[in-house]
Amino acid sequence: THPLTSTSAIIYNYDSIAELEFVTSGYEAEFGRATGGIINVLTKSGGNDFSGTLDVRYRNESFYESGDHYDASDLDTDFLQVGATLGGPLLRDKLWFFAGYEFVNSEGTPNLSPTTRDFEGTNYNVKLTWQAGSAWRLVGKYSNSPADIYNDNASQWRQPEATSYQKQGTELYTAELNGVLSDSLMWNTVAGAYRGVLDAQQAGTAGGRAQVDQAGAGDGGDVAQLTLDLGQ
Repeated sequence: THPLTSTSAIIYNYDSIAELEFVTSGYEAEFGRATGGIINVLTKSGGNDFSGTLDVRYRNESFYESGDHYDASDLDTDFLQVGATLGGPLLRDKLWFFAGYEFVNSEGTPNLSPTTRDFEGTNYNVKLTWQAGSAWRLVGKYSNSPADIYNDNASQWRQPEATSYQKQGTELYTAELNGVLSDSLMWNTVAGAYRGVLDAQQAGTAGGRAQVDQAGAGDGGDVAQLTLDLGQ
């Protein structure tokens, strides 16, 4: 979770995920700097055969059904999500790639609000796997989830000139080297860098969309981590 926006720091295309691990207690020191549960996401890798996916999802207020105390026609919402993945070989039996991309556009107007909240974001990840030898494998990964949010605080109690524009993004770089030294000894080295950016600004209105007129920026900074593990 992003510490400033309280939203997901990195969002993956669902079809890019190979495995999810939930650790709620008793986890080891390698999962430090956490007081609650741990979610470990393992993304897919490419192989010797090309494969991919395409996923398109759309909905608006016409997809909702009214009830005794609810009128769906009062809604003003529009949601579009397009995702795609592709993986395969660059050099058979030696070098593989996997890439995932997702575009999300979500618009919603709160009840009686004069402005519409508009979220436009992309989520993408790239993974390269190199089999350097029979006992050594190197993996490099890059992920990013940039987003622009117009009229982020839209409400019936807030005038258009008082709404906000928010630009956010999270970049994650990781590299991992794994090797087999002997029947009882393995090598694992992991290095990573994380960068989170948040730019929140007051906005005015122009053509129904918020435009920046006052600025204030914040940068989540850079974090780098190196882990070396020699174990039996």
